[in-house]
Amino acid sequence: MQPLERVFQSTVLGFQASLRQHMPASAYREFSQWATSDANPELKTWLQIIGIPQFAKLTYALLNGCVAPDKWDDLVRYSSIMNAYLIYETVSDNLAFGLALRQPDDTTYDLRRDVLIGFNRAMVAGLQGDTERSERILADIEDKADQLSGFKHSITDTEQQAFAELFLAMRPNHTRDMIEFGTWNALVANVRACVETCRTVSQLKMGEILRQGLIRRYTAVNTLLLEQIDDRQTLMQVSTDTILVVPVLAYYIAVIAEVLEPNSALAGLIEDGTLPQALEDAALMVRLLNDIGTNLVATDEFHRRLLNGLYADFQSSGHRPEAFPHMLMAQMGQAELAGVMTRIRKDVSLGEFNLSLHDLMTAPSSLASLLRFGDNLLYCKAQYKQCRSRLSANLQTISETLSSQTIGALIYKFVAFHEEIYKHQFDHQAGDYATKPDRRTSELPAVRAKAS
Repeated sequence: MQPLERVFQSTVLGFQASLRQHMPASAYREFSQWATSDANPELKTWLQIIGIPQFAKLTYALLNGCVAPDKWDDLVRYSSIMNAYLIYETVSDNLAFGLALRQPDDTTYDLRRDVLIGFNRAMVAGLQGDTERSERILADIEDKADQLSGFKHSITDTEQQAFAELFLAMRPNHTRDMIEFGTWNALVANVRACVETCRTVSQLKMGEILRQGLIRRYTAVNTLLLEQIDDRQTLMQVSTDTILVVPVLAYYIAVIAEVLEPNSALAGLIEDGTLPQALEDAALMVRLLNDIGTNLVATDEFHRRLLNGLYADFQSSGHRPEAFPHMLMAQMGQAELAGVMTRIRKDVSLGEFNLSLHDLMTAPSSLASLLRFGDNLLYCKAQYKQCRSRLSANLQTISETLSSQTIGALIYKFVAFHEEIYKHQFDHQAGDYATKPDRRTSELPAVRAKAS
């Protein structure tokens, strides 16, 4: 079996095991088990919807060459634990669509906000070792979560409906509502899988960096949901904490440099702050790539041309009554601008937080707003350049101290992977994790997954 196929198969099997272990017994679990088994005639399409191909590609890109060949299978098994947790994260992320700005026709805004706040608190309690409190908080949000359609709050509503119909044709004792409104079960599994991932390396030096990174992630999401952040630098820090870069990298560094191929020099890099700083810089860079896109934040090619084009369009169209983000969407009918602003387009269309739109989500379509947008882009671009320079120096120090390129290369490849995917259109498989099916489904590895 080729290494990428091995990662892919392990990710599928690891997620199946997690469904059995972490998800409450329910019709939703039965559906999820069927959908990820070879009993599903459209298995490859489903796996693409929940993001497994991209997680497998990221895992392979990161880990290939990191350990001796005889330890590769062990490393892949560890990766399946992390990937199962990350797959559940797409469900909670989907519930956040639209929460950056309340829309008049959004009838579930308060429900979703309350459910996510409770979910984040349950996650923090679990990570702090208070399992009883975590489960109690999850039980408290069950009634509200059961009112939310997992289909409608995703970018694959139509596809999920079709899979539900396939499943129900074979399981007539269940109803569509039991599947469509079963999101709570996924949230419970998410918490349990996260806690297990953390526990896997809890006794290692990197374990506490992983745990604290996860706590910061869920605390920061609640900060965005509960507070108005006016300071741009503060918003950038909070937004960076919400992304899972530090936890993912900390987990793999623990597995590689403390379990499979221990390196005693790692402790010094943790204690003097070099490694934590490298992880923080990598996290900020991926956050900027996620929000702004590679073409605008990591290169000089498009920035000036984009702003000049937007200014010319603004001047020719005159006064616009809509808010500034809607003006940006109107300009995105032009193919080149649409491509360059794909990440911004994603967050505007899905109502998500975006650093380039700081103070602009409700701002009028005016020249002042356009200038503010340009200033935000320049600020983000400068931050990215500063991080890249500091990260490069720290990665060299890490490699010299460890007498090995492995950990430095791991961190570098993580950023490079996101530079690559975030230069593509967000709604194509190459441009994000969980996406709508496209023609590339046929290119996925064959799946050897047992029916559940």
